[in-house]
Amino acid sequence: MPRPENRDLVRGGRLNRFNGPLAAVLTAALTAVVPNASAEEYPCPAWPAADAGFWQPMTYRLMATPKGVVVIAEGQIKSGESSRLKMQIQQALAQPGGIYEIWFNSPGGDSEEGQAMGRVIRGLGVPTRIRTGAFCVSACSVAFLGGVFRTIEAGGAYTVHMFSNFSGYESSQALQSTVKQLQSLEQDAAQYAAERYQYLLEMGISPQVAKHGFSVKNQAASCPPRAVLKQWNVDNSS
Repeated sequence: MPRPENRDLVRGGRLNRFNGPLAAVLTAALTAVVPNASAEEYPCPAWPAADAGFWQPMTYRLMATPKGVVVIAEGQIKSGESSRLKMQIQQALAQPGGIYEIWFNSPGGDSEEGQAMGRVIRGLGVPTRIRTGAFCVSACSVAFLGGVFRTIEAGGAYTVHMFSNFSGYESSQALQSTVKQLQSLEQDAAQYAAERYQYLLEMGISPQVAKHGFSVKNQAASCPPRAVLKQWNVDNSS
């Protein structure tokens, strides 16, 4: 069974996964501003079948509803996804009734694209939704936050995780690398934490979301319940 996309890419491609001591840098950077964030891991539903479109590159489908057009976004988030999403939103806006919502079902992918997607969504003033039975993992969970109104239905899974390792190395190799290399990676990690924190502030979301994600154990996934997500303003539906 495939696992959710576990590769949050960092600007410049130098560092795209974290583990061990480097993860501690991220956690420490956010602990300074969010000292009481939960480290609890919340259980997730079973992942979709291996042959599901969920695991394929992201596709888009426009569906007319009485309230307007819905953009259904399903699959992995790849490089250039924010531009593709913007085109879909513009197509929906041009149709009678305009756009109603974006419905996500995705295992994640490129984290920078996730942030870019979120900014596109916020700039165009579009609501987002995770429907019952759908997952929004990793980079998708970042993109979802761009919705001006954000709804997670009962049985929908907003999923965060820790990063598995970093680009081009195994964790054991990283620990054997030079002090200079580790210092450079730590700086990248701290910068990444700062960028993610800034994005959450920009979207009006509690930084506890990032702190919780950085605290989840390696290779694990956490699906906080709706009550917690509402406390963090991830779900701002009435």
